Amino acid sequence: MRLRESGMPEEKYWESLFDIDLILDRTGVDTTLRDVAELGCGYGTFTLPVAQRIRGVIETYDIEQTMVDRTLQRAREAGLSNVRAEVRDVLA
Repeated sequence: MRLRESGMPEEKYWESLFDIDLILDRTGVDTTLRDVAELGCGYGTFTLPVAQRIRGVIETYDIEQTMVDRTLQRAREAGLSNVRAEVRDVLA
């Protein structure tokens, strides 16, 4: 069941809304974690920093192909090999 488009704002604006390092520090995302699942990768805003901090793989999903494509593109550009992203409606 697809509820709606994500309605994501422009990438630069979206990423300006968060202090990603602070959020990951406060939630304990570090090398003690192995594999992580993320629902809604969006532009990869949190996906990439999480991938850089953990020892395993981050499996991430989004309902929009464009978001998955952007996340994978950014992961390649950053040289990250531990990001797996796919289109999936997690409510279905």
